[in-house]
Amino acid sequence: MTSETPSARVFDHLDFRVADVARAKPFYDAMLRLFGMRGRVQEDGSVIYLRIKGGRIEEAFALLEDRAHRPNGTRVAFSAVTAEDVDRIAARLLQAGAQRGEGPALCPEIGPNYYAFFFEDDEGNKFEVVSRPAR
Repeated sequence: MTSETPSARVFDHLDFRVADVARAKPFYDAMLRLFGMRGRVQEDGSVIYLRIKGGRIEEAFALLEDRAHRPNGTRVAFSAVTAEDVDRIAARLLQAGAQRGEGPALCPEIGPNYYAFFFEDDEGNKFEVVSRPAR
């Protein structure tokens, strides 16, 4: 691969910090299951969530404890295929304990066909689920 030729994937994994993994784990289990990821607790107490397809890791999300972690303005956005998927996922996230939910709604100020649900975990870490269907 040269610098002009991108790989099939841009990101390999995300290392995500929370102040208390044990407290956060039930919400992240529910949230990441909606995207086909399953978690496994590691010896150090962190949780590694994997989405495996065809025996190959497609995506990985590591939930790591950092007692000094403080949420900031960073937002992690998960992709959904359709607006209906965003609606379904948003309803499930609210049932799982998502906080400060906004939407789901069309967000023309962000982009054409941008349909999203914005939410936070109970520590204030920011997320969204977005669909950008072609018209």
